[in-house]
Amino acid sequence: MELNLQKLLFFASLTASLYEIGAIPVDGTSTSTSWPCPDKEAIYPCTCSSDVAYNLNMDCSLVKGDQQLRDIFSFEFPFDDISTFYISDNKNISVLSANLFGEKSFIFINIVGTSLDEIDANVFADSHETLASLNLEHDELTEFAFDVISQYKILVSLKLNDNKLGTLPSIQSNTLRSLIMNSNPGLKLVDGELTFEGLPNLETIKLINTDLTSIVPNLFSKLNYIRNIYLSSNNIHTIEEYSINAPLDSIEMLYIADNSITTINVGAITGLRTDAELDLSKNLITEMTEEVWRPILEQMSGIGNLILDDNPLFCGCDMYWIVQDEKLWRQFSPQSSCHAGGNVITLSKEQFDFMCGS
Repeated sequence: MELNLQKLLFFASLTASLYEIGAIPVDGTSTSTSWPCPDKEAIYPCTCSSDVAYNLNMDCSLVKGDQQLRDIFSFEFPFDDISTFYISDNKNISVLSANLFGEKSFIFINIVGTSLDEIDANVFADSHETLASLNLEHDELTEFAFDVISQYKILVSLKLNDNKLGTLPSIQSNTLRSLIMNSNPGLKLVDGELTFEGLPNLETIKLINTDLTSIVPNLFSKLNYIRNIYLSSNNIHTIEEYSINAPLDSIEMLYIADNSITTINVGAITGLRTDAELDLSKNLITEMTEEVWRPILEQMSGIGNLILDDNPLFCGCDMYWIVQDEKLWRQFSPQSSCHAGGNVITLSKEQFDFMCGS
């Protein structure tokens, strides 16, 4: 049983990734519109297509509303298992109510660019065993039933970016690997450091442009597989101790650019891979004291990339310890520059020796 579950999770993750990069069609571009699709007149204005493996893909971007969807999905289909369901740029869709899709199940659901502001917690109940990716981006949601996520047995990707969600509570899922919450203004992590504790396999979290003012200490401390953390375009001023502390040195990309960061405390960032990219560009960082920065740079072991573009760096004696260590010095991106002009990687070691040496 455990092996079968692992196979299902691998398949779900692989197919969700293929969908993300466009390798799986989601917009009616498959090979056939006949059997096993239902009668095209009965499902109009939805369209159906299938691929060579008879996976059904349905595009209902032209429906006039909730009731028309209900009528279409009450029609008897040759098969109730649908690979991809798609609605895009349809302002007639504002509500998804219970039993809307009858007994149809889906692997990929994409309802994007609509007026959707109300979704019943059980509208996709028949997809509990099949759903791998749920994409509800660019809609009008103010609430979402996060508590039902645990019922989806192979869900690996959840996209809720560009909505109006005000809170992100703790979520429970043993399978979720990607959570995208960008551009939900004023988003509050109401359960603090417990927010992601119930997501043991989470690899990517995006909280860009959500008006965060701080990073809750230990927020990522239980995520053994976290690889990508995106916190750019917020209002963070200080990175406190334990703000970023992945337990297994798994972080490949840490983006905290375009904030208002002036202070990074000792022990604020741990858990970086040796080849990590740390982007702190477009902040207000002025100094790079050894006590704070040496532990960060040493995690990246000379092959990582530190991006400090558009920061008012003094590039004074506070950085002397860096230019003395070629391995650390070369981690700066070519564009990382000093406030008075010049790039960090072109600073003169001889001048530092003269000005700062004992």
